Amino acid sequence: MQRVLIPMSTGVALRNVLRTDLHDEIVGRGLEPVYLVPPALVAPLAEESGEGSFVDELPEYNHGKLETVLGDLVFSIVQQNHRIATMELKRKLARRKFKRIPMKERFYPVLGRSWPAYHFLRKARNRLFPGGVMRPLLDRWRPAVVFSNNIFDSHEAAVIRRAQLDGTPTVGMVSSWDNPTNKGHLPAWPDRLLVWSEVMREEMAGLLRYPAERISVVGTPQFDIYARPLAATREETLAVYGFSPADRVVVYATGAPVHCETEYEFPRALADLVASGRIEGLKLLVRLHPRDRLERYEALAGRPGVVVASPGRRSSHYPDSWSPTVEDHAHYAALMRYADVVVNIASTVALDAAASDTPIVHVRYDHRPDLDFLDSVERMFHYTHTARLMACGASHVARSEDELGDSVVRAIENPGELRRERCALARQEGFDGRGESASLIAGCLADGAHRAGI
Repeated sequence: MQRVLIPMSTGVALRNVLRTDLHDEIVGRGLEPVYLVPPALVAPLAEESGEGSFVDELPEYNHGKLETVLGDLVFSIVQQNHRIATMELKRKLARRKFKRIPMKERFYPVLGRSWPAYHFLRKARNRLFPGGVMRPLLDRWRPAVVFSNNIFDSHEAAVIRRAQLDGTPTVGMVSSWDNPTNKGHLPAWPDRLLVWSEVMREEMAGLLRYPAERISVVGTPQFDIYARPLAATREETLAVYGFSPADRVVVYATGAPVHCETEYEFPRALADLVASGRIEGLKLLVRLHPRDRLERYEALAGRPGVVVASPGRRSSHYPDSWSPTVEDHAHYAALMRYADVVVNIASTVALDAAASDTPIVHVRYDHRPDLDFLDSVERMFHYTHTARLMACGASHVARSEDELGDSVVRAIENPGELRRERCALARQEGFDGRGESASLIAGCLADGAHRAGI
């Protein structure tokens, strides 16, 4: 049986592979998955991954200074050609930490917009840093194909580069809709690249110059669950939080603290709305981002009709602090479906809500009017992918605390409003309603394995 080597260096990768239909689809095509994970997770995942698959340790991969500099130089050429809004903002935030311009940035103007220099530096980086630490894995498992679910991750990219030196077919996937415009450069160029949508195909080809003919649009397996009936009922899902089926539920999804240090003020305002009695049976669930801190929301503890919850299993063994189970993924999908409205600043949760046809409210105001733009919530709406989200007009936007309450009430009382726009947003970003992403990805892996056997 042919093997497919699959590194999973983040909790998101774990969710996208083992918590979706992808594992079964891969096995169903006669392939034998070998999952590479952080050392502490090898034993527990080996127990739950089932027959027909193996789990092994993913070695630590650390960037050296030269590799980092080469990657930054590659990015500089992309940015000088396109001036990607997200990267401009991230660069301005980073410059706050330096008293003077870093030496590498002084070379950026010298390289200019030269695409030949871009490709030369990219290839030099790959040749100088071929991921040698991953070689024992390739020798031990001798896969027919290697699949990276997060091709921008340094660990997974190192596995891809090492496999390519051995002549092993490689498939990489862009794991999030914002990656093409917030990662800077592609650390490995797999033989075939998978993306969520046509928009992402255009970005990877146009911004990063990856060959368009080698890009396949496959959606994302995390959204497949939205295309089929859910296992849990509304009553079962809401009962987890002590809510009843008759309640009207607002889900506030927080972001990482680095995005907004005062984000706790927004769910506080929603808790006041719950207490006002403006909508009978209104309840608030504050669902924390994996990197968020529970203590930021201590003031909400004990308030009637308010629950603060963590996002499934937390794990210090992944850089994104998350290790969800199948049940976590299924519960989150049910929560998106059964919520009456989903509120957030501007994040991927809006796509989950759109795929579930659940009304969306975005918070677009600051509690302190004197904030610098780079510290403001407003900057997040200027990111490239967020601007694309807002252009769809699929959500209500609150620009003050009063508007936040009004927007939530409006969304609950008129759930059909903006339905067409939500559907358009979901389709634009990779969910077409069929739920076939896992099948399409497995098909690409089977094609790669077939080429290896020729």
